Amino acid sequence: MKTDVKKRLIRNLKIVTGVIALAGVLILHFMTNETFGFFGEPVEKSAMWTEGIEWLQSGIIIMRFLGAFTFFICLVAVVMNFIDGVRSGTLFPRKNIALLNICSVAVFIYLLSNNNLHIVTDAERVFMINIETMLVPAIIAVFTIMYEAAVRISEENSLTI
Repeated sequence: MKTDVKKRLIRNLKIVTGVIALAGVLILHFMTNETFGFFGEPVEKSAMWTEGIEWLQSGIIIMRFLGAFTFFICLVAVVMNFIDGVRSGTLFPRKNIALLNICSVAVFIYLLSNNNLHIVTDAERVFMINIETMLVPAIIAVFTIMYEAAVRISEENSLTI
C-alpha cells in the first residue's frame, strides 16, 4: 500500500476511534442521567427501588452499563487493531475476532437490560425480550464469522508466493 494512502487511512481510522470514544462517553453520560437523574433536574423515570426486587433492579442497571461500556471499549480496540494492521500490512488482524464476539455478547446484555429498564423505573415485574435483542447480536455474530473467513483467506494469500 502506498504511504500516502496508508497515512490517510490511519488518519481516518484515528478520527473514527475518536468519534466512537466520544459517542461512548456521551451515551454513558445520558444513561447515567436517565437511570439516576444525577445531572440537572431529576428525571421522571429514574430508578425507583422496590422492596423484594432490588437485586434484579441493581442487576439490570449494572448489566446495562457493563454491556454499553464493554461494547464501546471493544469497538475502540477493533479500530486500534485495524490501525496496527495497516501499519504492519495485515488487512484483517486476527485479534479482532475475539473482540467482535465480545461486542456481540455485550450488545445482547445491553439490549436485554435496556428492554427491561421498566423494572427499574416503574417497578414492574414483567421481564421482556424483544426481537432486536436477538437480531442485533446475531447480525454482529454473522459479520464476525465473515470477518474470520476474511482473516483465514488473507493469511492463506500471504503464504502464497
